[in-house]
Amino acid sequence: MAQNNSVMHWSSLLQRGTEVLRVAGQVVPKQKGHGAQTLSRVQISTMALKDNFMVAGGFRGELIFKYVDKPGVVFCTNVADNKNSVTNAVDVYESPSGATRATAANNDCTVKFLDAERCSLLSRFNFPWSVKTHR
Repeated sequence: MAQNNSVMHWSSLLQRGTEVLRVAGQVVPKQKGHGAQTLSRVQISTMALKDNFMVAGGFRGELIFKYVDKPGVVFCTNVADNKNSVTNAVDVYESPSGATRATAANNDCTVKFLDAERCSLLSRFNFPWSVKTHR
């Protein structure tokens, strides 16, 4: 769950929470290149988790990749054309080739598909409206 600039894991067995991701200060990516940026004070708007890999999106177009069993953030950047563009939805999935992929939908009227292992943009689709998903 997202709480106060953090993502927390709640263990019902242990009856306690553990912080998985803290984004109250600077968020510095371990992997450089492919548009990686240091972010600061991210407010989480959406997140998705598959196996051990988490993707979180922010209220200003931020996108963060993290392996929950490892310290630090693998990759982070701002994927929106407009810094005031909320990341409405993210998803993590396996491509037909077996590679881990991430999808981000933003208020900047785009949906982006990323290679989660290489932290690179694969494709981008533009729409005449803000993309929001409902499950």
